[in-house]
Amino acid sequence: MEKIQLFCIKHKTLATFIGCLVFIIPFAVISKSLEIPFAAYLILYIIFALAPILTVSTAATALTLPAVQKLNDECDPYPLMAVSEKIIARTKSTVESLNAKLNFCVAVSNLGQYEKNLELLRSITIEAFPRILSQTKFVYYNNLSSAYVSLGDAETARIWFEKSGEVLSAIKNKTAAAVYNDTHRFNESELLLLEGRAEEALAILKTVENNCRARSVYHALSTAKAHTMLGDTVSAKTALDYVIATGNKLYAVTEAKELLARMEQKI
Repeated sequence: MEKIQLFCIKHKTLATFIGCLVFIIPFAVISKSLEIPFAAYLILYIIFALAPILTVSTAATALTLPAVQKLNDECDPYPLMAVSEKIIARTKSTVESLNAKLNFCVAVSNLGQYEKNLELLRSITIEAFPRILSQTKFVYYNNLSSAYVSLGDAETARIWFEKSGEVLSAIKNKTAAAVYNDTHRFNESELLLLEGRAEEALAILKTVENNCRARSVYHALSTAKAHTMLGDTVSAKTALDYVIATGNKLYAVTEAKELLARMEQKI
């Protein structure tokens, strides 16, 4: 199945044409034998003609979703990195290519390759895709802000954080907006920590929902950083122990171990 999906991604026009033939020829034969009225025939024809096109456009999504679940539920970024590389290699300046690059950046960031993540994000010209969804724009700007946070550049991170907030306000889907709002607020807590405003960061973290295992790991790591800055080493150690036990292949585990080691040296 993966080979078929990758073929559809690489040869989108050809796959669409083949799909149309597969759907339309049998339908034409059946409809003629059943003497379906012309209007009904035309409507059904359009539906069947669009079906393979929609199938092709979702091939990248079908490949990506299992890898995203691996990251979210098992804290393993490697499958997302691998499948994103395959999609990027088979696409050019398409929405599928853009989404794959953003997913690749997510995987790279989760593995602690922060400079590479920023370099890849800056190589993306988001303005070249004027028709993409506001959600995709938000993900790009929010991830760009997060990348600068990871590298300690609070000033630039704040610029892109504000930009992502502007895009967030334009998302009309209330369910999607609620999810992205949580992501935005979590990023704000990270930025506040970088700016030394631990109490404000901790207040935000208490309101952010953890909708998957990976998010809970990063939430715990940020909480530990805030408690450390506020001098609450007991709460910080509890959160760090959770990160180490749960984070699996995330770079957050390495960060937690380093922070814990520094804490123990001071005792």
